Amino acid sequence: MSAVVAGERLKKALSRSAREAGLTISHVTDKTRPWSSCSFEGGKHEIIITAVDSRELRSWLDQHDQDSLTVHGFTLADLVVSTIEALAGVATITVDALTIAEA
Repeated sequence: MSAVVAGERLKKALSRSAREAGLTISHVTDKTRPWSSCSFEGGKHEIIITAVDSRELRSWLDQHDQDSLTVHGFTLADLVVSTIEALAGVATITVDALTIAEA
C-alpha cells in the first residue's frame, strides 16, 4: 500500500481519537512522501491540524505516541508532536509520523 493511503488512514485515526476525547480538530494540510529501503516500504508524514487551544487538547496531545494509534495495514513506527503554536485561542499543531507497510 502507498504512503498516501497511510497518511489518509493516520489522519482518520487522529480525528477518531480526538472525537473520542470530546475534541474537534481540523486538518489544515498534510505532506506525505514515500520512504523505503530494501526491506520495507513506508511513508514520512507531516500533518498540521488546528483546534481550539485548551487543557484538554494539550492533555490529548501529550498521550499520543506510536503505540497510541492504529493505522490499518501499517505499523506506526514513530509519532511526535513536533510543534504547537497558539494564537488567539487557536492551536496549530504539527505532527510528524513514520509508517511502514505491513507485509
